[in-house]
Amino acid sequence: MRQPKRHDWLNTYVGLLDAAFLLTEEEQFQVIAIFKKLFTALRVPQRGVPLELPPALAMELTSGFYTISRMKPADNGRLRKPRAATPTDLVASVEAWRDVLLGMLLIAYPDMDAAERLTAAKVFENVLTAIGVPQRAAMFLPDDVVRAHLSGS
Repeated sequence: MRQPKRHDWLNTYVGLLDAAFLLTEEEQFQVIAIFKKLFTALRVPQRGVPLELPPALAMELTSGFYTISRMKPADNGRLRKPRAATPTDLVASVEAWRDVLLGMLLIAYPDMDAAERLTAAKVFENVLTAIGVPQRAAMFLPDDVVRAHLSGS
């Protein structure tokens, strides 16, 4: 398997959030810009060979899963309209989502120092809050997010 490049990380993160929350084109543009700055500040992927690949990134590397799903929003059979969560929707906290997004980086680069971890956590939390988590209905909740939510993240 080839080494992940910055666009692989971007497509994975933006693709995951888009699949879950049906990001608008403007939201995708803003999230990409923010994550590009974050990955530049964290030197991802220039830090070196990831210790392990997070499963979502491995899926992107082997199949282009998130790239394909983002490029063909009209063909994926889902209504591309974000909506507010209702009392019947299952939601997860911002903290649970943040911890999972941060965990993906830490699986790959456990050598991140405290300042880098704090920076990444704050950026992820700000992005999630900006897109409306948890008041925005998710199309699905990844298992890791459910576990983090149930554990009190």
